[in-house]
Amino acid sequence: MHFYRDYFSGCLLPWRGARLLLAAPHAWRWALAPLVANIILYAALFAAALWLLSRYEWWHFDWQFWGGCGAWLAENLNAAGKFLRYLVGVPVLAVGGYFTFAAVGQIVAAPFIDGLSEKCEAHLTGRAPVADVAFARSVWISVISATRMLARQIFWLVLTLPLLLVPVVGHAAWFLLNGYFTGLGLLDAPLSRHNWTYAEKIAAVRARKTVLTGFGSLALILFAVPLTAFLLLPLGVAGATILYVEIAGEGNSEEGKV
Repeated sequence: MHFYRDYFSGCLLPWRGARLLLAAPHAWRWALAPLVANIILYAALFAAALWLLSRYEWWHFDWQFWGGCGAWLAENLNAAGKFLRYLVGVPVLAVGGYFTFAAVGQIVAAPFIDGLSEKCEAHLTGRAPVADVAFARSVWISVISATRMLARQIFWLVLTLPLLLVPVVGHAAWFLLNGYFTGLGLLDAPLSRHNWTYAEKIAAVRARKTVLTGFGSLALILFAVPLTAFLLLPLGVAGATILYVEIAGEGNSEEGKV
């Protein structure tokens, strides 16, 4: 029962984050910045990848034997190669973007994410957060930590790829694992802002793995839905800040309003 309770508690964090953003209008300027930055980044990467696909040829045949028959066969095989480039390449790009959107977005938008998290925390606690480190250093810590989390996520997801060979159960397990790392990546923003060490982060989330898995799972589902995908980062950071305040024991009656 605790698993289901904690899992669905984590699933509620993005919605609680949305209510928090609505209640804290000053946070919106910080929320829009990472959103725009991530859209521009992925649009540029996707366009560059499509351009590379259009330039790359898997094969090219220029047969002269059998007269017109050989030329016709070569022409159709070349056309099939062009079709396969997009048939395989576009889904690979889409899947890659799906599983890295949140983590990569945090690296690129680290300065804005820190500001958004700080505004959300101020609204939750009723006081301005005390900066444990200078803002520039906080941003640098966030970038390094997010990069480290992304590398760890990629390592484990690649290592567990064989799970996808197991119908249903394997797919579900792989999705939950990715959900856990996505939730951990989102929570990393407020933890890094308070200069928590890597060991402190892991110790803090050890008892909340199920909550983080639910949090990250719903974040992945939101990313798959048109329009809501673009709101993933601000909603995720707001939800992660709520979870941080609960972990740190800094919540007050304001938290009940979100």
